[in-house]
Amino acid sequence: MFEQERRIFEGLLPQLLLVAPGKYAVVTTEGLAGHYASETDAFKAAIRTFGRAKPFYIAPVVAKVEAAEVPALAFGLIDDQVP
Repeated sequence: MFEQERRIFEGLLPQLLLVAPGKYAVVTTEGLAGHYASETDAFKAAIRTFGRAKPFYIAPVVAKVEAAEVPALAFGLIDDQVP
């Protein structure tokens, strides 16, 4: 789900980092719909513009961060069960 929108966002990310760092981008299959100061503002604008009829993708405009690794989990020293 949202695979196409995510790929479009990733293609736009270098330019977005120059013009809207730290903001939230709204992307559809047609491209960038806008960027906003907060995730809430982005969501409200997307709902006003597209309603619930058209899928949209919201993502923070930040440089990619590597996923955190938890060596203790990988080595079996802890488990992933939440009490």
